[in-house]
Amino acid sequence: MHQQFSILLVSDQANSLRTTSPLGRMCLSLVQNYGQQVTVLTELGNDEDWPEIEGLRRVGNSTKKHDQKQLVGAISAELKGGDYDLLHLIGRGVFAAGIKAAKGWPGKVITHFNGEPATRWWTGRAYFEHLHPRVDAIFSHRHEQIRLISAAPFSSRSQTSVVAFGHDPSWYENVTASNLEGTYGIPDDRITVLIRASGSEGLDYLGEAIRRLPADLGLHFLILGKGLQTPEFESFLTDSYYAHQYTFVEEVDNEVALLSAVDAVVFPHLNARASLQPLYAALFAGLPVLHVGGPMQQLNEDLILIVPPKDEDALRDALQSLAESPALRNRLGDAAGQFARDYLNAEKTTGRLLDAYTVLVKGPGHTLYR
Repeated sequence: MHQQFSILLVSDQANSLRTTSPLGRMCLSLVQNYGQQVTVLTELGNDEDWPEIEGLRRVGNSTKKHDQKQLVGAISAELKGGDYDLLHLIGRGVFAAGIKAAKGWPGKVITHFNGEPATRWWTGRAYFEHLHPRVDAIFSHRHEQIRLISAAPFSSRSQTSVVAFGHDPSWYENVTASNLEGTYGIPDDRITVLIRASGSEGLDYLGEAIRRLPADLGLHFLILGKGLQTPEFESFLTDSYYAHQYTFVEEVDNEVALLSAVDAVVFPHLNARASLQPLYAALFAGLPVLHVGGPMQQLNEDLILIVPPKDEDALRDALQSLAESPALRNRLGDAAGQFARDYLNAEKTTGRLLDAYTVLVKGPGHTLYR
């Protein structure tokens, strides 16, 4: 049994209150499966499927930068009017307001990073994100971020924990796969590799790796992300044997359906600023994953293909191996899916979150991982 907490969760994430979002799923699990009391303060909208259940409240308030004064007031009013144990701040857009609102409040304050933390410890930004003495705990989805934060002066005042928002395995069941040929003109007989990137970092190495691939591997590259179709990257593609086998897409309505249709996913760089959610989705979809750099401590080469950064030859060899070996794709896909169900499902990650809450409130001696 876990200790019972009353939690005020403040988020700047879009769609925080959708039951099909990882954060929304976590909130529901905290209340329905663990008996916690949760109030979510965030932007309202896109929450048509949000259930009305005892123990779960939602409070609408702008989290935009120009509304920070109003946000401070809203958080302060909630803290004064409710009997809360924990103030859990998710996203950099709410950190400063939450820390300011918690002045004089006796409960515990948590800052939770989805993107990259400010690691220049002498800056005001770092102070108002994780080095402020009012911050009792720092959570992040990434071990590397926790390592960077822990190395900063004064960070020893705060507990640090790796806490992720898991996915519901049911989101990936009975999915109708996207029609790649009808939507993007990709022939059914091609091995479709989804390149999932946020920003252009690492695309030059990927482009050079593709340029060095031999012909007749049967590949088509579906490149998903905003701002990726640059002249530099496209020049590598047009100079390869796959000059007519690539497609750029800025966004899709249903990424799970797209994942159900492709054969492999490539993450071309280790971006500490990017969310891990697209990686989680690829793992839950049971797809073979090729990742530049190790994105998580738990993901080893038995689960995904990992190549070092800035190594075109290693990247080319890994792409060629995926193309030439259906057995490798099947083995990695099966292993990835099993890992996701065992480690990244929403029930397990919510349990680990409660473990971290317990350590924060009760002190050391309580396990963080199960």
